[in-house]
Amino acid sequence: MILAELPRDQYSYLRRYLDLVPLRSGDVLWEPNETVESVYFPNDGMVSFVAVMHNGAMAEVGMTGREGFVGPLFLTVTLGKRESA
Repeated sequence: MILAELPRDQYSYLRRYLDLVPLRSGDVLWEPNETVESVYFPNDGMVSFVAVMHNGAMAEVGMTGREGFVGPLFLTVTLGKRESA
């Protein structure tokens, strides 16, 4: 898991802000146009990034697992958007 690579003092600081969130296959983390206020660090399984087309069709445009995270910084780096956390 990506958090395990942090120096111990940095992880200890962050730990108080972390919650284990159980998710099931098909759970939606955010709906389109919803404000993204959380960061998720998957520790088991994968997270898919899905684009919804105007006609309702969906296409997977990316994914991450234990080696990554999803949240505002991911959107900023990947899509070039400027978001404030």
